[in-house]
Formats: sequence, structure tokens, C-alpha cells
Amino acid sequence: MQYSISTEGELLYIQWNKKAPSVERDMHQMGGAWQDFNCYRFPLDEVNAKKVLRYAKQNGSLSLSPGAKETIKDMIETARRAERLTRGDADAEIPKLLLDVAPGTAKALRPYQRAAVEFMSHNEATLLADDPGSGKTLQTIASLIAADVRGDILVMAPSIAVQVAWPAEIARWSPNDEVLRVSGTRKAREAELAKLTKASKAPRRWVLCNIEMAKTKYHQQVVIDGKVRKNFYKHVYPELFYLNKDQKKIREWDAIIVDESHRALITKKSRPSDQTQTRCGMGKLRLKEGGKRIAISGTPFRGKPENLWGTLNWLFPEQYTSFWNWVSRWFETNSGFFGGTE
Repeated sequence: MQYSISTEGELLYIQWNKKAPSVERDMHQMGGAWQDFNCYRFPLDEVNAKKVLRYAKQNGSLSLSPGAKETIKDMIETARRAERLTRGDADAEIPKLLLDVAPGTAKALRPYQRAAVEFMSHNEATLLADDPGSGKTLQTIASLIAADVRGDILVMAPSIAVQVAWPAEIARWSPNDEVLRVSGTRKAREAELAKLTKASKAPRRWVLCNIEMAKTKYHQQVVIDGKVRKNFYKHVYPELFYLNKDQKKIREWDAIIVDESHRALITKKSRPSDQTQTRCGMGKLRLKEGGKRIAISGTPFRGKPENLWGTLNWLFPEQYTSFWNWVSRWFETNSGFFGGTE
């Protein structure tokens, strides 16, 4: 049997040259999804890449498409580097830009925080899951400075963090930045959000909002007096999603941070219309190309797999597409009494 492997985006594809039901069965048991005749796809990660490569070599001849070898090699090297930076005894050099722009902030970092800044500044999506009280807010601020992120940064956090913790931390670690603390009555919040219509003169403008402000309700398609009203999403605070009132221009943030992500991003569903209003809204927020997406939680599981999967799905929507496929891969599962998996 001849096997060929290719990669595209966040997916790995394996094809074979002959009809072989036994190979399809093996691919399914390995966690793959049917793509086409004699072709299955897998999320592109180190575990899947090694598993698929090993299977192909053991059961026939193997060829890789142009670029696939380099992509897999780079992915494994990145995973190794990430593993080194996420160990408990990890340390890293302080980025030069952080030393130049915010020397006091740079010097305040402990070894594990320097490793976190190095990791976060080089990745577009990060789950920061250090223990409570370990300085995750400082690490987040420092990483955005180190990555030279400028412009509007949206922080979705619990109310007390919006009013106290985040403003105090930003004032301490990045004092030249502007802060919009969006809290209080709806009128007060809208007045604060209206300031977004004018460009900020500060390097960064932090927009601090309560988690619930992301709420977005899904309205199904209905027929009224013989006319079809198509399905649509309605935002409680459209200012977070659009640049103007006619809602024709999408607002794109330079970075989006979700604090206490295990509360805000929890879901088992990948379709926005099936999610809670808050989780649906979180997924509708848009980033500029190359922007940073950061989830922060000292307890990412909190006793429920959906707490973590919801966060991973928000960070990497193309990779984490099915809750139950993920659960079946990493946890022991049983067949439910009425069918399905539990």
C-alpha cells in the first residue's frame, strides 16, 4: 500500500492508493475523519503526526507532499520549545523591547513569568493557566508590550476585576497606556464605548468590560405575514462588534483577553447558535490579522471537561471542532444508556 501525507492549515491528510476498508477502520479508530475516498483528515498536532507517520511506515510505503515535512518538523520543534517554557523550573531572557519600553516591568518578572512572556509574545493564541495569585495579569501585560502589540485591546473580565484589578495593574506596569473602564449603568457604558470612535494617542488602549457585555442572542429564521425573516445574531453591546451604528463595518481588535475563561468560555457546542449567549458573543468578537487571543484561568478545568474545551475551541476554532472527539481522545468514555457517549 502506498500512502501520501499532506498538510493544509491546521489539518493533516493521509491518502492511500487502493480501496481498503481495514485502513478506513484503522483511521477512524485513530481519531481521523473521512475526507474523501481513500482519504482521512486529522487535526495537525504532534501526537497525530507521529501516529499517522508511524502507521504509514509500518503498513506500506510513504511519501510526503512538498512542504509537509517542513511543516511537521517545525510543528514538533515548536511543541518542544513550548514544553521547555511551560515547565515549573522554566526561565527565559527578557525581550529587549520590554527592557527598553518598560524596564521596571521587566525587572519585576520572576523566572517562570519571564518564560511565560517569552511563550506568549511568540504565539497568537495562549491559555495562561498558572496558579491563582501567580501574577497572570502582569505576565499578560508584559507579553503584549514584548510583542509590540499596539492599538485597542479588549479585556473581558468579571466586574470586580474590571473596576479594580485590571486598572491598577495597567497603571502600575504600563502607565503610558490609556484605559477605558466600561462599567456602571448602560448609559455610562455607552458613553465610555463612544470614545472608541476617536483614535488614542497612547501606545495601547485597554477596553475593560464585564464578561456579560459580550452576550449575543441567536434569532431563528421565521415567516411573518408571508415574508421570510432570515436568522440573525443580536448583540447586547454592538459597539464591541461593529465600528458604527449601521453595523456594516466589523470591529477588529488588536488583542482580546478573556479573564476567568473557565466561566466565560464554557461550552460543549461548536456552533454559535447552540451556545450560551455569553459564549456565543465571545466567539463573534474579531481580531486583526496577527492579533493576540489570550485566555486566563487559574482553574481551567474546574471539574468539567467542557470548561477547558470551550476555551481551546475559542483559542483554536479550526483545531478543536468536536467536544466528544476531544473527550474520547483524552478521557475514558462509556456508551450512554440511550446511545451516544458519556
